[in-house]
Amino acid sequence: MVNNVVLVGRLTADIELRSYTRKDGEQSFVAPFTVAVNRIGKDAGADFINCSAFGKNAEFVAKYFHKGDWIAVQGSITTNTKTLDDGSKRTYTNVSANLVDFCGNKPNNTGAEGTISTYHNNKKSADVEPTVQEDELPW
Repeated sequence: MVNNVVLVGRLTADIELRSYTRKDGEQSFVAPFTVAVNRIGKDAGADFINCSAFGKNAEFVAKYFHKGDWIAVQGSITTNTKTLDDGSKRTYTNVSANLVDFCGNKPNNTGAEGTISTYHNNKKSADVEPTVQEDELPW
């Protein structure tokens, strides 16, 4: 079985970095964020997908990504069920981000238009030219 998801969309808000204490007593970070992903076809619209980055990825995402930025997220889907005060149960779905990529302009806007930079565990790979130009995308 495989639990893998890839999202490309825009951030709906600035990211707030939060610290927490892990079970082993060490401090770590989490950065929850929401990605607006367009749907195409008969049911055109947008889905708002909740995501979370942890540790060094959380620090990286919170530092370099801002509201409205294009973002690509690769991760796994997690679900949690919570019992509310009235006794009803609610299921929450979240994407745990393993890989986060820049799409479009570099975050400081000093790079060439349309380049894509890939970051994994805070390490940058070589810039590559996109195979599809932004004006060819359906959204």
